[in-house]
Amino acid sequence: MTTACCSCSSGRDQGNASPTLDGPAALSTADQKQTGAIEILPGGIFESLDPGSLSIDWTEQDGQPLATISTTEAMNLRAAYLRIAIPGTATGSASVSPGPWAGEDALSIAVPSADNTVDIGVCMLHPDITAGFSGSTTLATISFNGEAEVASTRTASAPPVSAGSRIDLDYDPNRNFFYWYYRNQGDYDQNGEVNVSDLTPIAVHFGKTSTGGFPVASVESVVDGDGNGEINIADISPIGVGFGSRVASFNIYQGTQGDYPASSTAASSIPELQSAALADALNTPAQGRLYYEVHSDAASDNTFAYWLRPVDSGTEGIPSEIAGLGNQAPSASFTIEKNAGVDPFQLKADASASTDPEGGALEYFWFIVDGIFQAEFTDPGKVTLTQHVGPGNWSVALYVRDQDGATGFASKQFSVAANAGWQVTDLDIVASGNPVVEIEDISLLGIDNRPYISTVYESTDRTVVTLNYGNDAMWNQPLATRRINELMGGTQGQVDILDVGGVPGVVSLQSGGGSYRVEYNYVEDQQFTTPYNIALSANNLRDISAVMADGRPSVAIFDRDASEVLYALSDDAIGSHWDTAGMIDSGLNLGWNVSAGVVSGSPALVYWDAQNKQVIYKDSHIDSGNVVWHVAFPVYNPTQIEIGDAVLDLPAGGQWLLLHDYAGNGLVNLRGNGFVTQEQLSATAGDSHSEYSAKVVGDRVCYVFVDGGKLKFRRSTDGTGVSWFPVQEITDLTAEDGWVSLADVGGFPAVAYVDDVTAMAHYAVLVE
Repeated sequence: MTTACCSCSSGRDQGNASPTLDGPAALSTADQKQTGAIEILPGGIFESLDPGSLSIDWTEQDGQPLATISTTEAMNLRAAYLRIAIPGTATGSASVSPGPWAGEDALSIAVPSADNTVDIGVCMLHPDITAGFSGSTTLATISFNGEAEVASTRTASAPPVSAGSRIDLDYDPNRNFFYWYYRNQGDYDQNGEVNVSDLTPIAVHFGKTSTGGFPVASVESVVDGDGNGEINIADISPIGVGFGSRVASFNIYQGTQGDYPASSTAASSIPELQSAALADALNTPAQGRLYYEVHSDAASDNTFAYWLRPVDSGTEGIPSEIAGLGNQAPSASFTIEKNAGVDPFQLKADASASTDPEGGALEYFWFIVDGIFQAEFTDPGKVTLTQHVGPGNWSVALYVRDQDGATGFASKQFSVAANAGWQVTDLDIVASGNPVVEIEDISLLGIDNRPYISTVYESTDRTVVTLNYGNDAMWNQPLATRRINELMGGTQGQVDILDVGGVPGVVSLQSGGGSYRVEYNYVEDQQFTTPYNIALSANNLRDISAVMADGRPSVAIFDRDASEVLYALSDDAIGSHWDTAGMIDSGLNLGWNVSAGVVSGSPALVYWDAQNKQVIYKDSHIDSGNVVWHVAFPVYNPTQIEIGDAVLDLPAGGQWLLLHDYAGNGLVNLRGNGFVTQEQLSATAGDSHSEYSAKVVGDRVCYVFVDGGKLKFRRSTDGTGVSWFPVQEITDLTAEDGWVSLADVGGFPAVAYVDDVTAMAHYAVLVE
């Protein structure tokens, strides 16, 4: 398809008028053979010509000059962009015919440039995948029709003024940013100037189609100059319309609607607020339509009108659409189906919960980010996202944009493992200061699909309570460990975590100077509150267990000196006020373990009566916000017991207890009405099972335990806790002892554990 295209002559906004050239048709002898009248134009990405190899042979055809342009030395040639000096004898519009090297489907263009010169372009179709030409050849011929009147040549370069170059400026008052996509009609290679080299992108993308048009952010959208959803010969015409349009920078204005320019060429009546360079784009032309995000130099204010104008050599072009004028920003919100998985992994996100205060339609822009803003940018306009993602730690970010340009932003993290199984991460739990000497306790909880880990550790100079969390189930992008508070000078402590309305609440037991106290902190405005005192006693407060009961934080406490089980329930949903912990039970020799749970929404306790060798169960109901405790009853009669996470509400209904019979039967499960059914889950007794943790994960009962120097895991086949899958080994430990804590993190079984010998904390999650 040999194409001759002549576009746009003198002046601006002249549409597709044919260019004309001056002079009578006779050629002088000097005109007939020229070598110095050819200039290779910059900007072509596929030309490979030696200026010394070029020549022009002028002859006549139908009384008009005919130029044959040749090269004796082309190297892998796929496109040629040249400026030709023409004789003063040519009249009418110019046409270019490609030489045989370019193939029958080559694209071409001829446009008048400066006085008595013509810019021509010839490009193979799909030059990015087509083998180039090497050797000597005729590059092109130029002819003139002699039909038009004499006219002046094209004016000097200027900023774009055509309607096709009007930019849609957006202003986001929340972030106080301007953002826009580049538009300069015909500048398909986005180098800031419309010239013949813009033929190359047409040739590269020739024949591509998209029903309804290409996405605005895509390269194809830039090259589809007429916006009809097909890249074809018609897209050569906008090069002629905008030929010579040049953009070096942008001026941004803040004013009223009355300050907005009356036309594309009208001078601005107010000073610009600030400017941005063409080179300030966040991406490259190869990645898509150039995109800009520029922070405002003024304070955030969406009551003003904002617009920008392209600038070249101090001259301004067509003003953008107006942004601002009181528009409220939308709210971005989305969910993801899973925040961790195994390769191959399909990310599914849904932004249906995003809203616009004015009730308008929203555009959705999704980013998938690996590390620090190395993003895959997806097409706007889709409320859902489905994308295959490979192994790694990722973030998915959502921008929503309303019809007036304001945006909302939200992001979530997710991780993809290369292989299924337990994924183990070493934890840095040092908040600041000296290294860890011993870890006293560790607690894990999943909140909003994130793992939160709290520890009590002793360093060489102090003992502190800390909190850290990862941004997804696989501990992606953890924050630095945060110190909640420091113990009273002692070296003993315990810790538990609660989900307090989507933020962590931390309960800690501390000792020092002959005093004991139980404190509670929760996150408020991204900071931990000052500790709330739950209990302060000279007695030996030996054990704590915290749960959310009736939607409020609560904690069970064992007072070893008084041989009492205490219980405290916050007066409100966030734990900002606590009454004195009340005595639930007492005895001559109650043991030092207590476990709190929630049964049918109300508190339940399991504790040890060492005098009578009985495990005691006590549940309750809530009446007008108060806990009404039921009569306690024994459920098991060992000689020695360890009580960890004992009380579980089963997904299939009923309750389930897990105990460690220290002297006899290892791990024992109690279930059924009155816990009359007893099942031995492990035959190993002694220290090897003293550390265990049990939780409901998804719809199954799970537990972890230490056995034979190994950390092990087991789960039920359903929600009844009756039948079980085989035991899995998670990892080796250097000793039998070590604190363990199991939790449901985003639907995955996850464990925080401490290796006592190495004083190291670890996190493991089972990804399947």
